[in-house]
Amino acid sequence: MNSYYLKITKLLFGAALVFSYSSCQKDTTMQNDLDVISPQLQSILSLGFSKDKIVDYENFYLVEGCYIFYKDGTEVPNGGMGADNSNNGKKSQIFRNFGTKVTLANANVRIFVANSIPISGVDNWRPALDNAVAQYNALTNLYLNLQVVSSASLADIIIQSDEVINSSLRDDVYAAADFPLGNGKPGRNMYINLDWNSNQTISEAAKTHILVHELGHTLGLGHTDLALASPYQQIPGTPPPSTGDLYSVMNSSYNVLFGWLGFSNYDIIALQYVYGKKINVSIDGPRKASNSGSYTWTAVSSGGITPYTYKWYRQYGSVTTWEGPISTQSSYTSTMPINNNLQLKLVSTDATGITDSTTILVLNGPGRPILQ
Repeated sequence: MNSYYLKITKLLFGAALVFSYSSCQKDTTMQNDLDVISPQLQSILSLGFSKDKIVDYENFYLVEGCYIFYKDGTEVPNGGMGADNSNNGKKSQIFRNFGTKVTLANANVRIFVANSIPISGVDNWRPALDNAVAQYNALTNLYLNLQVVSSASLADIIIQSDEVINSSLRDDVYAAADFPLGNGKPGRNMYINLDWNSNQTISEAAKTHILVHELGHTLGLGHTDLALASPYQQIPGTPPPSTGDLYSVMNSSYNVLFGWLGFSNYDIIALQYVYGKKINVSIDGPRKASNSGSYTWTAVSSGGITPYTYKWYRQYGSVTTWEGPISTQSSYTSTMPINNNLQLKLVSTDATGITDSTTILVLNGPGRPILQ
């Protein structure tokens, strides 16, 4: 069963992000020879990954058919092209905790396709990448913006052929990618198996699905169907393993030859929860009112995921604690207290549970109320 998950800095177990037949690999049953537990392998196991989901390659370990951990502890394997030259060789891939997500400061995610991916023919993945980027950018209320750039020096993510990592990906593995670096940036590397399934041709729609899936990993999203054996945290608003979501793009067992079917509803909820624009709430209404007059104040919310819910509170006179909630509507009507100012507090919550609050002071005075 599937559930929505996100890699987090302090690794927890739970239920996380989703999909169903395989973007990373065709068969989730992996054959391993891991009798010798190296320090690097022990580090992977200590993160919470299941041993039967780890494949031993010459230069790296492949986890859950998608995530690469380099045996020398470096970010970039020999022959690979680093997306950030200042970090090449940094020994943190194995030993660090996973970063939570891409931060707002790095919200403009730049992607470069290296020359190891042909510029024409069936192995040209650039048109599918353009489509995958467009699919992410079409989602509303995300602070992320993905774009394809023409220079590796400008890139946050570099897409390359798996041939650059010396130990090419297994024949049944479509692609693999890094998780976020833990410094607020996305995972740096994505590798495409251009010889998948003995050089079987992959449709443009299937390429789009694979790229959307792998980009999800670089943004910190994990496999939903394998989450119980991995260090993930469940994303609120998404189904638990007992229910699942067969249509999520992050399901490791989805047959990508079905092509690109779009994000599932829970995919969108998960992405908006992790990368959603912060909800903002304000109160529209009078800031000055008269004794015993009846006035109305209205909530104004933006960002986050609709629908919003509201809770209104008030205090006046010598009272220093908030009374309420006095209303759960999008507006609040009240009679102005005699010879006292009125304070209003509004708490707005979006569909994923993210909240924002604001307060106003309404002065008691003669004359027509002034709108500010």
